[in-house]
Formats: sequence, C-alpha cells, structure tokens
Amino acid sequence: GGGGSGGGSGMFGRLVKTFTSTAADFLKENYTAGEEDGGNGGSGGGSSGVVGVGRFGAHNVDAGDRAAVDDYAVDASTIVADAERNFAACTSCGGWRVSRANDNYSLCSTYPRTVVVPSCFADIDLYHAAQFRGKCRFPILSWRCRRTGATLSRASQPLPGVTSKRSAADEKLTQAIRMTNARAPTLYIVDARPVANAMANMAMGAGYENTTHYYPKCAIEFLGIANIHAVRGAATRLRDLYAARVRVGSCPKAWLSSLESTQWLHHVSTVLSGGVRVASLLARGQSVYCHCSDGWDRTPQLCALAQVLLDPYYRTTLGFCTLIDKEWVAFGHKFATRHGQIDPNHADTEHAPIFMQWLECVYQVMQQFASAFEFTPALLRVMLHAATGVRYGTFLGDCERERERHGAHRDAPSFWDYLFGATGAAARFANAYYVGPTERGDCADTMLLPETGVDRLRLWDDYYFADADADCVDAFDPA
Repeated sequence: GGGGSGGGSGMFGRLVKTFTSTAADFLKENYTAGEEDGGNGGSGGGSSGVVGVGRFGAHNVDAGDRAAVDDYAVDASTIVADAERNFAACTSCGGWRVSRANDNYSLCSTYPRTVVVPSCFADIDLYHAAQFRGKCRFPILSWRCRRTGATLSRASQPLPGVTSKRSAADEKLTQAIRMTNARAPTLYIVDARPVANAMANMAMGAGYENTTHYYPKCAIEFLGIANIHAVRGAATRLRDLYAARVRVGSCPKAWLSSLESTQWLHHVSTVLSGGVRVASLLARGQSVYCHCSDGWDRTPQLCALAQVLLDPYYRTTLGFCTLIDKEWVAFGHKFATRHGQIDPNHADTEHAPIFMQWLECVYQVMQQFASAFEFTPALLRVMLHAATGVRYGTFLGDCERERERHGAHRDAPSFWDYLFGATGAAARFANAYYVGPTERGDCADTMLLPETGVDRLRLWDDYYFADADADCVDAFDPA
C-alpha cells in the first residue's frame, strides 16, 4: 500500500498529519489508493514482493516462479509493465526457489514475507539456519548473473561466539548457495567489517565463519568498512565544517586539512572500494555472500553498489528505484532508527546517515561515468529527502512488518507513485547524455570500474550546499 491518502490513526498516520496542509492536500489529490493484497500488506510503504528479485518484479528469478508474486500489487502502471517485461526476459535460474516460510514473519521479523533460497534447502531447515544468524537474518539470494550463474547473497553475521559453536543447518545452507554456481567451486564470503571488529564480536556471542574447518570451499575477506558510529561522527564533523563555510561565505582557513580530518571521504572511499571488489568477483563468475553485523547497513551498501556497477538495468531510473526497494526497503534497512523519524534526538547512538553515504557513493560513480545513468544526480537528492522525511510510506519504519503493523501503506503515499504515477516526475530527472547499452550482455561487458581513491572523489556540493527547503519545493512542486 502507500499509494493511498487515507487518514488512519496509527503512529505513521500521526506523522503524516504533521505535513503542511498544502503538501498533504496535493498528495491526496494526486495519488490514487494502491490495492492491498491481503496477507502481503499492499504496495506502498511495505515491500512484500519476492526478494532477490525486487518487489517490482522478478528481475532475476525463474519465470516459472511468477505465480508466487502474481497477487502482489505494485504502485504505478509503469512499474507493473516493467515487471512484466522482466518476467518474460528471465531465463531459468536453476537451483533457486521462492520460499514463503517467512510469510508471518516467524523466521525473521525484519525480512519480507517471501525470500529466494536454494531449491535443495527445505523450509523446515530455514528455521534452524536462522537461529545461527544475528537477528535471524539467514542467507538469501540478492542477485544473479544470468550468463555466468554467479550469485550475490546476503545475511547477517553468524553466532559462533568464543566457544566456536556450530550450526549444521547454516553450514548446509552456505554449501547449497555455493553449489548453485557450478562454474566456480569457491564461494567468497565478504565480511564488510574490519577483522578486529569481527573478532571482537565473538566475545558477545557472534563472530564470523570459520572457513578453515567448518565452511569448506569458502574463502572469507574482510573489507574494513567502519560501523555506524564512525560514519555518524564523520558526518557530524562534515556538517559542522560546511556550516562554518556558510557562515563565513567562503572556505575556512585550512579547508583541505579540515576536510581530511572529518574522514568522511575516507569512509565513502572504503565503501566504494568494497562495492568494486564485490562486483569484480561477480564479473569473474565467482559467487559472493555478503554480510556485516546485522546485515542492514553495510550489507545493502555493498550489495546495491555492486549491482549498480554490474547491471545496466539498475542504472535506469526504474531499475534504480527497484534496486532501492529491493536492497534497502524490502530487506529491512532501519530507516526510522537511522534517520530519527520517531525520535529526532540527534544524540541517539543509533542514528547514522548510512543511506546517504551509499547515495554519495552512487554520486561518485556518476561523476566518473556520467553517460551511464539514465537519471541525473538530482534524483539522488530527492530520494534522500524522501527517505529522511516522513512524507512517504515507502521509507517509514524499520522494516516491512512495521510498515504493515502501523498502516504505512494506508496512511501515507508511495514515493514510487510520485515518480512513476500520473505526475510523471521521473521524467524531470532524465539525463540528456545517457547512453544505454545496445544489448544485455555479460555483466563483465557492462561493468563500471570507478576510481575509488580519496583523491578521485568530489564533494557532493549539490546536496550539502542546497537549500533543503527550496530543493524540496522544487522537487515536489507539480507545476
């Protein structure tokens, strides 16, 4: 749901009513109610489509599984048509199936109702596998290269602890994922964290995979991406630096050294490098399995960025929105907690601009490959405003279950309706220099390889210096 106007009395309904009357009236007049699909929670704020394929359509799942999502209502006719084309274009994945084992959120409260898992792995075993993963976020499919069969899966950290506990179900599921790619015998487990952090988590009952003894034919790599606390600190220092620049009307003294001391571009560079590493492995035909601690911050950064680099579909406007809905919304990135939707106390240690950091990574790629994207960076700014505010049900709450429980699909409009509905807003972000691929080729043929060094990065001045209110008015004004 989320295409509707509606005046529910739930928590999100009260948030929506804080909008200005002009904005609320405009939204009510210009968006039609999205159909609810009964048990699947509708189509707006929630995201109950087949995961690993995007809630807009099975971009990477066997067309034979279409029946599993036929009853899923999407928001805009443009998206529906694109989903139909993706279904028709799908080739047989082989080795994967759609599972409804999480239909009532009993396996994992922060995953969507439907997930994609290896076909040889029974639903009854998913429960045991989930118990060995942080927040029960067990491994599931995210993306698959149709030519090479290489797959991208994602999860949260395992829970071996200092006593090196094991889970036969988790080890079996990991091997099942590895064996779906017959061309590559090794599964690369990419842990986004610094190795020291992963080892420290063992003292708290968590940790990482022991590939030497318990996960054969798997190789683990640590990417050294900082946690939310480091990112929040860097963003705060960057904000203060920009505020000082605005106050004086020019660059403060020692601007470059002050910028370096924020460490913001360093963190962006690390995520960007991690995305390139994941994409490079997949382009070589190697299957990759990503996780961080809980699997809802650094993991979507890596998975989504790798797909932007590999798949030209995700560099189109519709594909990019599909990617965000799949990797961020459906998989349970904590938008409410990270952006302070309910409690705007900016001292909250759970606040962190993780989604903004990822959008800035995409911005950096766009600066180096301007003609590879169907949209301009202006869409990134509008996307960020939509995600950090409470205007749209699409980004309310921390997961699909919360959006269903609080009626986000009923009380708030959908951001996808804004872009692809009657207003036709997506056309306003069209890139006049876009050159799409002539045909869908192997992922290695269409891959973007950006420079990731800090010296090659540019500050996102269009966002940091933009007047937020003016930007929002310009972006959402239908005139």
